[in-house]
Amino acid sequence: VLAKSTDLAVGETKGYKSGNTFFVTRSSSGLSAVDETCTHQGCAVELSGKELHCPCHGSSFMAADGKVINGPATRSLKSYVVKDVDGNIVITL
Repeated sequence: VLAKSTDLAVGETKGYKSGNTFFVTRSSSGLSAVDETCTHQGCAVELSGKELHCPCHGSSFMAADGKVINGPATRSLKSYVVKDVDGNIVITL
């Protein structure tokens, strides 16, 4: 369990720490979650609006799905199954 379901509104992305940090986005179609670790050289990405940016080498990713916007990273961030269960945001690792 990362958080209460009411903690994340539609259109919003937040980072939640549970061992690693996971960025969870709620869209009108449901929840998505990605890992904080940049696929270029393993630095932790940071949330900036609807994007995740790597402070080490400048890669950027879409927060909603982890897809690369610009490199040097060439691979998307690792994604996870995340669901709304009994009023909680639950991630499957």
